[in-house]
Amino acid sequence: QQQQQQQQQQQQAGPPADGRAKQVADAGPSAFAALGDFSLAASFGMDNGVGAVQIASGEVVTVAGRFVLLEDLLGVRGGARRVATLHNDQLSALAVHPNGRWLLSAQRGSHKVLLWDSGKLAAVGCVDGVIAAPRLLCVSKCGSTLFVASGRADRAFCFYDVSKVDRPALLHSGRLPAGFRALRAEMLSKDEVCLAGSGVLRLAADGA
Repeated sequence: QQQQQQQQQQQQAGPPADGRAKQVADAGPSAFAALGDFSLAASFGMDNGVGAVQIASGEVVTVAGRFVLLEDLLGVRGGARRVATLHNDQLSALAVHPNGRWLLSAQRGSHKVLLWDSGKLAAVGCVDGVIAAPRLLCVSKCGSTLFVASGRADRAFCFYDVSKVDRPALLHSGRLPAGFRALRAEMLSKDEVCLAGSGVLRLAADGA
C-alpha cells in the first residue's frame, strides 16, 4: 500500500526535474522522444489557445508547454501516447498539413515555422524569418501556400509559397486592419484566406 501511495505521488508530480523530460528539452532543436506515461498536460497545462487538431493516423494532437502530445484516443495504436518536441519554449501555434501526416508548429519568441512528420517524428522543412510568435497557421488544401498571422499588437501576417518545403518563398506580407482580432484562419484556395474573430475578413496572397 505504501508503494502504491508513492507511485501515485510520483504520477501527480509529473516529470522529475532531472528526468527524461529535461533531457529531451535540453537535447536541442532536433530532439524527439517518447516520455512514457508522464502526465505532461497536468504538469505544464494544455494550451487551449493553440487548440487541438487530429491527424490522419487518428491521433489527437495538443500542446503542453514546449511539448506536443499525440494521443491515440481511438485506440488505433493501442491507446499509446507519444510526446515530441522540436521547441525549447512555449508553442504559440499548431496546424495540420493537408496530407494529414505533417504538422506545422511555432513557438513564442521565434521567427521560424517548423514542418515535421508526425509518423517519423522528424523535421522535413522550416520557414525562417517569419513574424515573431505566430498565433495562426494554415495551409492551402493543395499544400502550396502557408498563411501565418501574429498574435501581437502589430497585426502582421504573411503568405508563403511552400510547394517546395526545402525552399519556401515569401509571397506577400502586411497588417490586419486596426481593431480586427483574428481567432481562426482557413485557406479558401492557394491564393486566399478567410479569417474569423471580431469579424470576418478575406485576404488574398497577392495583397488584394
